[in-house]
Amino acid sequence: MALPDHLAAEDEIGVLAAEVSELAQLDQASGLTLLPRDLDTPLRRIAEGLGLPVEAYYLVLLCVAASLVPNQTRLMIDPRFQFSVPPILWGGLVGETGSGKTHIINTLTQPLKDLQAEYSTRYQHQLEEYKAALREHEKKRKGEDAGDPPERPKPVSLYASDYTLEAIAQILGHQPDRGLLVSPDELTAFLRSMDAYRRKGADRAHWLSLYNGDALKSDRKTSDQIFVRYTSVSLVGGIQPSILQKAWQEDQDSGDGLWARFAWVRVPLVPEPDTQEGPVHNPRRLLETVYRRLQALPPQQHELDEEGRRLWNEWKRELNGSLLSEPNERIRATLPKTKERAARIALILHCLDAACAGVTPSKVIPASTLARAIEFTRWLQNQARLIYGELGESSSPEASLVLRFVGRFKGCGPISLKQCRNWWSGRRKPPMKEIRKFVEDVVQMGYARWVDPQHIEVVQPSSCSHRSHLSHPVTAKRSESLTQSGSEQMTTTSSPRSHPVVTGSHPVVTPMEEDESAQPELLSWDSFKPIEPKNKPSVGGIPPWQWET
Repeated sequence: MALPDHLAAEDEIGVLAAEVSELAQLDQASGLTLLPRDLDTPLRRIAEGLGLPVEAYYLVLLCVAASLVPNQTRLMIDPRFQFSVPPILWGGLVGETGSGKTHIINTLTQPLKDLQAEYSTRYQHQLEEYKAALREHEKKRKGEDAGDPPERPKPVSLYASDYTLEAIAQILGHQPDRGLLVSPDELTAFLRSMDAYRRKGADRAHWLSLYNGDALKSDRKTSDQIFVRYTSVSLVGGIQPSILQKAWQEDQDSGDGLWARFAWVRVPLVPEPDTQEGPVHNPRRLLETVYRRLQALPPQQHELDEEGRRLWNEWKRELNGSLLSEPNERIRATLPKTKERAARIALILHCLDAACAGVTPSKVIPASTLARAIEFTRWLQNQARLIYGELGESSSPEASLVLRFVGRFKGCGPISLKQCRNWWSGRRKPPMKEIRKFVEDVVQMGYARWVDPQHIEVVQPSSCSHRSHLSHPVTAKRSESLTQSGSEQMTTTSSPRSHPVVTGSHPVVTPMEEDESAQPELLSWDSFKPIEPKNKPSVGGIPPWQWET
């Protein structure tokens, strides 16, 4: 016998609410202190002051640091099969215009541009000296003691805005022992230009190889052959969710693992805090010092200690189990790259720890460093699942839609049904009858309340006075996660040691847990003493002019 319509509808809403809660559970702050104290504290305070996820700063910094580590550096995971990983990382920040993506990237790349300015000035001086020496050599050519001609200096490039394969090959050819950061203003332009003016798939295949650190051989009619034995090209940029969705749909049939190579972090749209007096958090000099030290590190092949190998085997078993049980093909395709990403991050963190301490990194990477890397990689994978879910790669596209809707209008105050309809993507909007039905479902799940017959307000489920009598057990257990995620990113602390550390199944020893007296000071950084601002920036509603129309 079939259930009555009202009971069947309630059960359907309960299942949908559970799926929304399951997706929302992924959108939690990591709670992880990833970096050495000298580096973590200023970045965390900037993130907290702006209401942005500190994990976004972590990812961008790791990509920048990877590009500065000598390109022959490796972490040998399994000597039996010569399985090693390079210091290469690709990252993307996903957020709407005005969410702070560019600020985050600029904070971490500005010191790199300062170093680039130094190299460019030095190159110009060397070029002038070369031209003068060449003129002298030309004068002496008629004599018998002219000698060999002077050698033309080669420029050093730390980052590239021109990301055509020809430009990348030219740069790497000039600096075969160095890495490179590609930082496009928008990742969309990079993705669309990968095969521009070329036979479809040609440049794309080369980029897939660059992620692996493979050799690069370029034969062009307009230049000499370029061959670089070891390549190291890291990549970081931002992209808007709507543009990401379009690129995702256009690229659904590729299956070559391009998307799986990216680590993603969602950057929420939050109001910009008021301008007020307070401590200045500018890590520019600090980062410049760290970047210089990373460049000066010798290339080295690292290995794990015994405990690290045990952790790695457990991590492999965890990912192998997920690989067999994950029903979604596109999410399943990310898992092999996720497994390897933990090793890459461990290698980069090991070099960052040494650069902050001003020492040469040890050959053996401690198990605690790998544990930090695994925890952060696990969090990044949750971000990928969340973003993929919002792109429709979930068991319930309806749950993805609800999650995007709640995330978009959370904290905005009352919104009209017309504004809800305008939020819908695409030129053809659903009729108002369907909009009202969708909104009623969101209200019944406890994520919104009616203000009047034409307006709703997205709320925390625990405070909603119009919740349905239906109480799904999974929803009741997880419903707070969706609305708490934003506030967790704004948590302030009175001490740089008080950040919680996610431990998972293994103890994670972070640089903040070590004895302060044993840590060499990187710089005198008085401005980063734990001073709490008198007035926290407001994280209230998003102003109406930032709504999607």
